[in-house]
Amino acid sequence: MRRLGMVVILVLLGTLLLVVPVAWADGPQDPPKLSLREAVERAWKANDAIRAAGAAVDKAYQQRKDAADVVSRMFIPAPGPEQDPYVDVAWTGLLKADASWRMAEKDLANKKESVALEVYQKYFAVLSAQAAVYKAEAALARDRWALQVARAVYWSGSGTKTQLAAAEAKVAGAEKGLAAAREAFDKAYVAFNRLVGLQLQERPVLVDEPVTVPLVVYSLDAEAERAVESSVDIFKLERARDMAQWDLDYPWTLDTYGRPVYRTYNVQKYEVEIADYNLAAAREALKERVRSTYHDLRALEEQEAALEAAVRTAQDALRMVKAQYKVGLVAREKVREAEATLAEAQASLYSIKCQRAALLATWRYLTGRPVIESLQKFTPTSHVG
Repeated sequence: MRRLGMVVILVLLGTLLLVVPVAWADGPQDPPKLSLREAVERAWKANDAIRAAGAAVDKAYQQRKDAADVVSRMFIPAPGPEQDPYVDVAWTGLLKADASWRMAEKDLANKKESVALEVYQKYFAVLSAQAAVYKAEAALARDRWALQVARAVYWSGSGTKTQLAAAEAKVAGAEKGLAAAREAFDKAYVAFNRLVGLQLQERPVLVDEPVTVPLVVYSLDAEAERAVESSVDIFKLERARDMAQWDLDYPWTLDTYGRPVYRTYNVQKYEVEIADYNLAAAREALKERVRSTYHDLRALEEQEAALEAAVRTAQDALRMVKAQYKVGLVAREKVREAEATLAEAQASLYSIKCQRAALLATWRYLTGRPVIESLQKFTPTSHVG
C-alpha cells in the first residue's frame, strides 16, 4: 500500500511538472483588439435603454392596434363638437396611439444612433488621452535629460544652485503632468469600457485611427433644414402639436369615471399656441447648434493644418540638429530637446485629429446622416413594425 501511494504521488508530481512549464510558456494573454464597428455593436447589445425602446415600440404598436379595433366598430367622425362624445374619444385615441407608435419607432432609431455617437466620441477620447500620455512622457524625458546636464554643470562649478533647483522643479512638474495624463487615460478607458460592456480593468487595443475627411458644405442653411427634418426631438414636438390640435377639433374626453367631459375652446386653443411656440423655439435652437458645430469643425480644421505645419517644422529641426550633433556643433541635449518638440507636436496633432473625427460624427448625427454607415443593417432587438 505504501508503494502504491508513493507511485500515485510521483505520477501526480510528474504531471504537474509537465503542465506548469507549459502554462508559464504561454505567458500573459495579449489584450483583445477592438474596431470602432465592433465597439458600437457591443454597446448596442449591452445598452438597456435600446432594449427598453424596442419594448416600447411593441407596446405602442399593440396600443395602436387596440385603438384601431375600437374605431372599426364605430362611425368615423368629422371634426366638431356635435359628434357622439364616445366616438370623438375613440377617434382621437386612435390618432394619438398611431402618433405614439411612430414616435416610439423614431425614438428607437435615435437611441441607436446616439449610442453609436457616444461610442465614437469615447473611442477617440481614449486615443486622444493616449496621445496626451505620449506627449507627457516625451516632456519628462527631455526634462530629465536637462536635469542630468544641470547637475553635471553644477557639480563642475559652472552652474548655480538656482539653475539646478529650476531644472529639478521642471522634472517634478513633468512627473506630475505625466501622472495626471495617465489618470485621464485610465478614466477614458473606464468610461469606454462601461459603455461597450467590458470589464472596467480591461484595456482593449483600439485599432481604428481617426479619419478626418474634408467637410464639404454647399449650403449651411440647407444643412440646418436637413437637421430639422430628420430630428427626432422635432418630430416629437410636431406630434405633440398635432395632439393639441386634435383635442381642439375633437373636444370630448372622459373623466376618471368614464363620463364624457367637454373641453372648452377658449382653454384648449392655448395648448395649440404653446405647442407652436415650443416647436418654433426647438427648430431655431437646432439650426443654431448645426451652425455652431459647423464653425467648430472649421476651427479644428485650421488647428489641424497649423499643427501639421508645426510637425513638419519640428521634423526639419530634428534632422538639422542631428546633423549638427554628428559633426560636434551641438550637444546631445539639443537633440533631446528637438526630439521632445517633435513628439509633442505629433501628439497634439493626433489629439486634434481625434477631436475632429468625433465632431464630424456629431455633425452627421445632427444632420440626419448615419454616424457609421456600415452599421445601419444591424438590429439589436426585434420589434413589431
